[in-house]
Amino acid sequence: MNSSPTPAPEPQNIRRLQQAILGYSALTLLVVSSVVAVVSLLPLHRDLQTKQQDNLLDALNSRVRTVAEYRDRAEQIAIQIASRTTARQQLEAYKRGELELTALQQRSRNLLLDALQSNPDVAGITRLDDQHRPVIEIGKTIPTTVQTMPLHQSQQAIVWPLVMQIDNRDYIVVYAPIVNSRRNRLGTDIVLFEANKLQQIVADFEGWGKDGQLLLGTVWQNQPKFLLTRDGDTQVDSRLKTALELAGRNAIGLLPEQPRTSTVAYSAVTGGPWVLVAQVDSQVLYAPVRQQISRIGGTAIVLILLSTGGMLLLLRPLTGRITLRAEEMAEIVRNQTTALRQHRDDLEQRVEERTAQLSQEVRDRQQAEADLQAVTERLTLALKSGDLGYWQWSSVTNELFWDDRLYDLHHLPKGDLNYSIFRATVHPDDILLMEELVGQAFEGNHHENALGRSMPYEVLYRTACPDGQPNYLKGYGTAIRDQDGAVTGMLGVCFNVTQLKRAEAQLEHSNQELKRASQIKDEFLATMSHELRTPLNVMLGMTEILREEIHGAINTQQLNTLKRIENSGFHLLELINTILDLSNIAAGKMALNLEPTDVQQLCYSSLQMVQQQAQIKAIQIQTTIPTNLPAILMDRQRIRQVLISLLNNAVKFTPESGRITFTVHPQSVADTTGLCPQGYLQITVSDTGIGVAPEDIDSLFNPFVQIDSALNRRYEGTGLGLSLVKQIIKLHGGQVAVTSEVDVGSSFIVYLPWITKTPSQSKVLAPVEPKLKNSHSANVPAILLVEDDEANIMTLSNYLGAKGYRLALARNGQEAIALLPALQPKVIIMDIQMPVMDGLEATKYIRQTLEMSDIPIIALTALAMQGDRERCLNAGATEYLSKPVKLKQLESRLNLYL
Repeated sequence: MNSSPTPAPEPQNIRRLQQAILGYSALTLLVVSSVVAVVSLLPLHRDLQTKQQDNLLDALNSRVRTVAEYRDRAEQIAIQIASRTTARQQLEAYKRGELELTALQQRSRNLLLDALQSNPDVAGITRLDDQHRPVIEIGKTIPTTVQTMPLHQSQQAIVWPLVMQIDNRDYIVVYAPIVNSRRNRLGTDIVLFEANKLQQIVADFEGWGKDGQLLLGTVWQNQPKFLLTRDGDTQVDSRLKTALELAGRNAIGLLPEQPRTSTVAYSAVTGGPWVLVAQVDSQVLYAPVRQQISRIGGTAIVLILLSTGGMLLLLRPLTGRITLRAEEMAEIVRNQTTALRQHRDDLEQRVEERTAQLSQEVRDRQQAEADLQAVTERLTLALKSGDLGYWQWSSVTNELFWDDRLYDLHHLPKGDLNYSIFRATVHPDDILLMEELVGQAFEGNHHENALGRSMPYEVLYRTACPDGQPNYLKGYGTAIRDQDGAVTGMLGVCFNVTQLKRAEAQLEHSNQELKRASQIKDEFLATMSHELRTPLNVMLGMTEILREEIHGAINTQQLNTLKRIENSGFHLLELINTILDLSNIAAGKMALNLEPTDVQQLCYSSLQMVQQQAQIKAIQIQTTIPTNLPAILMDRQRIRQVLISLLNNAVKFTPESGRITFTVHPQSVADTTGLCPQGYLQITVSDTGIGVAPEDIDSLFNPFVQIDSALNRRYEGTGLGLSLVKQIIKLHGGQVAVTSEVDVGSSFIVYLPWITKTPSQSKVLAPVEPKLKNSHSANVPAILLVEDDEANIMTLSNYLGAKGYRLALARNGQEAIALLPALQPKVIIMDIQMPVMDGLEATKYIRQTLEMSDIPIIALTALAMQGDRERCLNAGATEYLSKPVKLKQLESRLNLYL
């Protein structure tokens, strides 16, 4: 069939279509633009009004702050006048009857005249005694009614809310109490200030039109009252009084506006007693808003007209294209019809091909089922080999299958099984968790893998054995899904983990025993440290007293004997400290006190400690220490301990007339951690001593190990020093190396991480000049000694008494607390371990309950374990000294506080 040709559109109809499109487009654009402009201007108008209101509130708040500053200044001047020491002394003398009224008036007049002349704003001062009776008046006379106002009973300076008019002039009244050190009231100063500055603050409210005004007021006896107004309150309209009442409730804001009225803002002066109310003509306030809206509206109209004209110019060529596009669409429809016919033919061919593919898939599925059967058989074999129990449940048929092994694991006879029977075998504490995990897996709320398949759940639960012991089973299960992802059932396995759980319990028990053994060891070390330090303190203290010949002169042989006793005591103390340090390091309790350290100063101070021993053996010490080394971050005390230990070993094992070399220089060492990009600082101690065999080098750093018994007989030592050296350097992140040759000598090399800080971060402590020990009062004992050990009491009493100190004795913390109020000592020496009340409890009581924070407390104790120092300082001790202590060191610390 031949289709008739499509008639061509007439030119006249095309022009009418173009004109209609242009007209409707222009009208639509005008309407939409007008609506958008109006909607946009409304919130802008509100924002501009809000901004003007905020400007008014800001101006009001500025005046509020100025008034508050004026009030604070007046209170400060009044307090300065009332708080003069001379005024308090005069009133106290008058109150005690030591000073007559006329004498008090004469002396007070001189003070008040001086205060009046030094403060130009003060117009008058009236001083009252504690019975509110006038003592003297200077300057303007204050009315009697003002003098007896109840406000001056307050303990703080108070500004009278009202403005006083005296001789047609306005004045501000401030009440300032005069109190002694016990806060007892001795009298009151009533100070009169001229209000002209306050009037200037209120009058200076420019920029808000000729009708704008700022009023000062207060709420007096629940009634609003304006101040500094000659007309009183009769000329003030009701809106201003309402604003004053709102501000009197510590509020700030604006009154709701009324048509053709003024805008009223109000605010309370922080701290009282006044409020400010501002009144501005609304026409003046919102004039900038109207100007801004007019400019924006005019601009919007111009833009709308320009946009409409531009749109008409753009639409004119488009209308012609629309008519041409209509013809093109008809051609497209014809082409689509032809394409649909071709697509139908292709679809029929694809259906035939898909039918053939489905036939092949059926054959493939049959093969897959056969393969699945083979896999099932292999799985059954694997379950039997792994001693696993297997179960499966179908949610479609509600059938539950258990294999024989699963019955055995639950100690159930094989036969009919339901969920209630299984549930009864599970421990009550485990059943809820197991049901929750199984339910999550079944409902699809459990974890899924990357392929969207359910991940198996895992649960540990207990069942009862025939012998009554718990039986631990581990279960794994997962949901079975069909090809659409719907759950059709579940399957899982179980196996016995009872032996594993018992082994874990045994391991946990062993760990607890190890922890308890470690705790017992720490307690034993702490006890032994305390028990050893206490007699050591007595022994070394007595030795020091004898050496200083406090009780009389001694001969050379006796002095040498005392030196040997003292050296043996310090050797034993060093051994105790070394054992405690090794124990703390092993327990992970040693904390480093890292700080920037001057390496050169540290090295020379360490060398000085062994200089005398080296001179006795005629050993030459050669040093190479750079002078330009920066401060390095380290624990100064611990590294000094390391260097002294290495130098002592070098002196000990170097024969007479030998040589020791001490070298310091930066060293580049491979750093895989990235913590020390600048390398390490190398410190080397070399000697020409006996040396060490290569096979013995590895055992040098083991605790309690020395090379052989022959050396033990020849050289003193415990074998702890090098072990502690290695542990301290390891805590710093460094390394220790050694090279040695028998009969040639040894070299010990210490590598410390090169971690520096800028010089500005290092702090240099200025030396403290000790005070004279006899600077305390002779009327009361200067020192309270709190100690329960008789030997320590005798040692400290003899030494400090011989040095001219005065001591009082308390044998426990309770006795010390009872003595303190009457004794008022200047220093307390506090032992820690004592009967009745220990030193820590007594120190806390003194600091917190007695509130004696100014009395220095020196904790002198045999407790020297890690953390003992912090416990003493946290309890309130000023200093911590561990026993045994050098008596000269104790004396130097006492001199700092006396």
